[in-house]
Amino acid sequence: MKFLLPTKKTIGLEIKDYVIRYADSKKGLAAPLVDEVYLPKGIIEQGVIVDPQAFEVILRNCVNKWGLKNKLVHFLVPDLYVVVRKQWIPSDVTDEEIRGYIFFELGRTIHLPFDQPTIDYVVLGEKEDKREILLFAAPEDVVVSYAEMLKRVKVKPISADLSSLAFFSLYRYMQQVTKEEEMLLVKLDLFDANLTIFQDGAPVFMQTQNVMVEGAIEVADEGVFVHDRTAIMLQIDELLEEIDRILHFYQYSFGQGSREIQKIMLIGDHPLRQELQSIIESRFSFPVEHLDITDELSPKYYPALGLSLKGV
Repeated sequence: MKFLLPTKKTIGLEIKDYVIRYADSKKGLAAPLVDEVYLPKGIIEQGVIVDPQAFEVILRNCVNKWGLKNKLVHFLVPDLYVVVRKQWIPSDVTDEEIRGYIFFELGRTIHLPFDQPTIDYVVLGEKEDKREILLFAAPEDVVVSYAEMLKRVKVKPISADLSSLAFFSLYRYMQQVTKEEEMLLVKLDLFDANLTIFQDGAPVFMQTQNVMVEGAIEVADEGVFVHDRTAIMLQIDELLEEIDRILHFYQYSFGQGSREIQKIMLIGDHPLRQELQSIIESRFSFPVEHLDITDELSPKYYPALGLSLKGV
């Protein structure tokens, strides 16, 4: 898994259970190329490709439609499987030895909820006889399944990334980011919400919350249709309670009372996202902000667009 910026512009792809989303910033952010194709139910379930033949047909059609053959592509790892964690390692572990040290310590001092991970890391600093790193991990088989499928349809996958990091690349590109900024990113999609806290420009906490209500939302070729608004809002109330708990945890446990979230950024493709924004603004004291790139561009494309900016 590669989280560093490559040297040239590329294509960004987000693949979820119900949609393939594409972004290309080669013409600039004033006129980005974006599109999406909705997937029938049962092709991808909880981030796992369960019908590879059907998925390959649809993905190949997307490649042809969007002109992606032989293009360099970054894709997003399903949020459900990603682990982001601060980790202390001995100070005498050199930069060249960190990756090997992590794999050696898996199951000993470093514990992950899956075997055979794909990992990346960022060195945060040193304190006394220890170095602090930010560890990113995802199941290797999930990442490889997407990469191999992309290769089968003649595109060139060059990295797997996190939706939160992809958005932050766009956010950083669009405006000045202060190093001390502490922000909660809420990515509210149809069936899940990714909650990521950024501290000093790096993600230090991430959690995925299920917001699916069976039968409440329908995904069809023509788009997304809401059938049970009341049930969805009850699920969103639970999400708000979880956000409350996370904010409390961050301030009093993670930050020992000395750190506090300064803003919330709200993105995603959920049809009731605007309602959630209004509720958050009335419930919490800090502002809910969003990026305005163009009037025509939906925030649902922001993560894929952030991927396409790598190397700019």
